[in-house]
Amino acid sequence: MVEESGLRVVRCGGNKISFRPPIISKDGRFLVCASGDSVKVFSTSTEECLHVLQGHTDQVTGVALNPANHLQVYSCSADGTVRLWDFIDGILIKIFTIGYPIFSLYVSEKHVGVIFIIIPMASNKHDESCQLVAVHLPKVPEQEVEARELSAVLCKISTNPGSTAVGQGAMHLLSGGLESVLVQWHCEEVNKKDFLPRLGGPISHICVSPDGTDV
Repeated sequence: MVEESGLRVVRCGGNKISFRPPIISKDGRFLVCASGDSVKVFSTSTEECLHVLQGHTDQVTGVALNPANHLQVYSCSADGTVRLWDFIDGILIKIFTIGYPIFSLYVSEKHVGVIFIIIPMASNKHDESCQLVAVHLPKVPEQEVEARELSAVLCKISTNPGSTAVGQGAMHLLSGGLESVLVQWHCEEVNKKDFLPRLGGPISHICVSPDGTDV
């Protein structure tokens, strides 16, 4: 008779890594991708997966380099948290609990200690639109901390645009999707936006040059 033992689950398969745009490290040596409920770090020279950063309990919805330290990366998730990682050594540094599902994450070198995320409209649970908010990250020694200081930047944003990106100086938000229209939102003027229609095909991803002048 064989004794029963505890069930051991091993993740053998992969996850889609094109769900959100990947990022490349400043030195060009690493590619960081959202992959299911984890973040994967690849070598750009060997294509080897160097680290799988695990800890999120739901879909990872965005990754962004820490402007204050280019050896660190932020990840956000539908589990309502933002995590800060040392992606070189594969180490978790910090967990910021936001309390709302997070759909996208953006950073700006001009806004130290602040990140920008897209979350549901908190005022109306039946409203499927979202809002872009600025999150002021607490500077405390604890590894896990609540980040509840949120400032609304833009309202009535689509819950699932094909792609979004922050424009020059974080003064604009760019979005696009299946409708083949590039939309530029003006952060200084609530709900003001410009349109570039009829681009000839659906917009899958948007990339902005470091100086914010090319899209």
